[in-house]
Amino acid sequence: MSDAEMLGMFLNILGQGSANRQAQDRFQHSGETVSRYCSILLDVVCHLAMDVIKPLENAFNTTPKEILQDSRYIPYFKMVFMSKP
Repeated sequence: MSDAEMLGMFLNILGQGSANRQAQDRFQHSGETVSRYCSILLDVVCHLAMDVIKPLENAFNTTPKEILQDSRYIPYFKMVFMSKP
């Protein structure tokens, strides 16, 4: 399977929310092959995230007041504030 086909299959599954069976039909590969190559590409994307797709150092030192004052987000910040020494 070519790199372009693997990437196309991976993006189709993610973008369309396709199941393994739908990818099998569309790309004419077995379920094992679809799973194997999706797993490989998921590992690649995760490694890419560590190397390339990351915020700049100190980019998130402060939380904007719009977020801190919005009651929808308070439950998420309570855990952070409580865990600080």
